[in-house]
Amino acid sequence: MTSNYRINRFLCHSLQNGDVVVQTANGVMKIHDKDLIDLIQSWDRTGKKEISESVLEQIFKEEKEEVIGFLASNGLIRTVKEKMLRIDSVTIMTNDDFLRSILMNTLVEDFQENLAITSLSVDDMQPCEENELSLVFLNPYNKSLGKRIRDRHMESSNSYLLMSYIYNNKFYMDSLYNRNWVNPCHCCHIGHIESHMRIGSADNLTYQQVIDMLYSLEEDIKIGVPLTNSQRVIIASCLIKRMRLLFHDFTYSKIHHEDINRAMVMKLDNFKIYEDTSIHWELCDCYE
Repeated sequence: MTSNYRINRFLCHSLQNGDVVVQTANGVMKIHDKDLIDLIQSWDRTGKKEISESVLEQIFKEEKEEVIGFLASNGLIRTVKEKMLRIDSVTIMTNDDFLRSILMNTLVEDFQENLAITSLSVDDMQPCEENELSLVFLNPYNKSLGKRIRDRHMESSNSYLLMSYIYNNKFYMDSLYNRNWVNPCHCCHIGHIESHMRIGSADNLTYQQVIDMLYSLEEDIKIGVPLTNSQRVIIASCLIKRMRLLFHDFTYSKIHHEDINRAMVMKLDNFKIYEDTSIHWELCDCYE
């Protein structure tokens, strides 16, 4: 089976004699081989992120294995780890009726032949089905409700959670969660968000400090913002696009580790989108 390789970040410097010095997180290497120099310089120019074993074989022929070993041992490439996904059903969970209608109509129209599409109240925490994907959007958002939804999937043998919500006038979409992967969960995401938002000037209360005070008065208080219908349509589009990128035809799909742990935030005033790789929150219990 042909492997794919992720190209790690590196710095490349050309010497006057034609050799190239490459710096990675693992260290520094000096390269003399012209074919390898041409390949690395092309990665540097184009920002290429991935390369297949078959391409390396075309370039280096019988020296392919030696080249792969050299690049991997020096931290320039690493094998792409893929996970197999199977989705049998999609459950929409949201406290926004307009968005529920958009998502239900779209998913039923496009995927009902292959999937069971259902809607579930955010207050209904019945157990997940095997191979169920829960598509969640909360506005208003409540931290204890978010944890209960996360716990619903932690108690499931194999299910997937795509969690999204409004917080501080931004739309957040967590990375895809499956308890068997031991990857960052929703509580990790909101933990990092809250920690970051507590940082501010000593003279003014931050958004998160105000929210903390409200939670201290009433734990079940709901935090949200009024959305326009155009904002809701764009949010629905983000959710459906993310699902399609992750699951393709919603049957058996392969997914890269980097794609699993990709999270996003969108500003609601200008719809600018920012993506990052999710990490565990040190105070979360999801990887114990």
